[in-house]
Amino acid sequence: SDCQGTDSVTGRGGSGSGDGSLCRPSQFSSSDHTLGSYDLIVITFNAWGGYEQYEHDQFAAPLWKQPVRHWEGMFTAGVRPTLLTTREAIRLMLPHQKGLIVNVVAWDHDKYLGNVFYDTAKHAINRITFGTSRDLKPYSIAVLSVAPGFMRTERVQAAVGNHEGFDWSQTESPEYVGRVIAALAVDPQLQSRSGKVFMAGELAAEFQVTDIDGRYVPPFLIPEPE
Repeated sequence: SDCQGTDSVTGRGGSGSGDGSLCRPSQFSSSDHTLGSYDLIVITFNAWGGYEQYEHDQFAAPLWKQPVRHWEGMFTAGVRPTLLTTREAIRLMLPHQKGLIVNVVAWDHDKYLGNVFYDTAKHAINRITFGTSRDLKPYSIAVLSVAPGFMRTERVQAAVGNHEGFDWSQTESPEYVGRVIAALAVDPQLQSRSGKVFMAGELAAEFQVTDIDGRYVPPFLIPEPE
């Protein structure tokens, strides 16, 4: 989703609000913004620029063959905005003394993710989750990472839609991970999960969550190297 997705949230049965300006850390910190009065405030971060100008056929290339711009995309447009926007969001959440922050990541039980830049960036976000959860424990604000599977975003569909024979059966809608996060938000054990990383498919099984087409989509597992 993008910074102007509040109508989409409302159209899917939620209550979308906001003017989109909270999508940039510099504006997140504005004193003009508050989070209003809600039973629980849930903020989800999914900042990632690592696929822009990326040679996908070189994904698994060794470190010395990876262009430095891949690092810039993944860190400058991925890890950095996640860290800085989390920092500003926390300032708005602290007066409420409760809440949930979710970082959307790529993860499969600490398996190597294919190349050094990508693996380091994705695991760095999990360390942000772990560190901020410790800072926020006295304030009853939980911080978790959730790893979805192969999502049918607009960009993914555009990228692979022309590949004949592509198997869409194990892909999931963006709403699937959203439903999982909604279930997490009302979980009585939420605080005990803080600081940890979860696969969306595993949580979906635990909470009996299905995708918008009624299917249960299992976790997206990374094959073990041969």
